[in-house]
Amino acid sequence: MASILAGAALARGALRVGDVPPDKLGRTASGDPVRLSEYRGKIVIISFWASWCTPCRKGVPVLAAIQKKSDPREDVVFAVNWRESAETFS
Repeated sequence: MASILAGAALARGALRVGDVPPDKLGRTASGDPVRLSEYRGKIVIISFWASWCTPCRKGVPVLAAIQKKSDPREDVVFAVNWRESAETFS
């Protein structure tokens, strides 16, 4: 599972439930950009979480299990951290 930091549109709260996410989803903890267009044709699961959110933290192991059982050529799971630095969740 790839953990990424939210991009500018996500951090501003410009998205609402049901919106199509922007191509530039954010960046990895190492600073590499994550573009959804690179995963076209795959099943993409995007989960938004924060370290202070108990239900979010409980969901991370479920997402990790999904990713572990998935074929990386077909599926990808992103855990998007909400407004926290890489140092907070690394």
